[in-house]
Amino acid sequence: MSKTSLVRELKKRGIPVPEGAKVADLEHRLEHWLGPKGWLLRLAKPSSRMPQNPVTLIDHREAIWLPDSRMARMIVDSKLVFVLDRCAEPPNDVPTLDVPKDFNTRWPEEQAPIESEWDGEEE
Repeated sequence: MSKTSLVRELKKRGIPVPEGAKVADLEHRLEHWLGPKGWLLRLAKPSSRMPQNPVTLIDHREAIWLPDSRMARMIVDSKLVFVLDRCAEPPNDVPTLDVPKDFNTRWPEEQAPIESEWDGEEE
């Protein structure tokens, strides 16, 4: 895809386009970002409780902003974080954690966490 068509597609989805972005960066956003509203969250419990989850990428308890992506949803589904807000842009003093380039290799889609249907009672 050309840079122009990538920018057009990102804008169509409401995803912000950074100034001076390279084609590779735009393709990365188009592949991983799901929508315009990111997640403002912080750790509630140690990320070491789920070593196979991308929540391990968060190494501090301060607030952090993640773009709306499969990574962010896996982290939220881990229930190890407090969701503080959904916002299109991170607040000025909050660090951003973007989807790593090797995300699909480290956390393939078929390894996404599956909710258990067990209700805790013995049969």
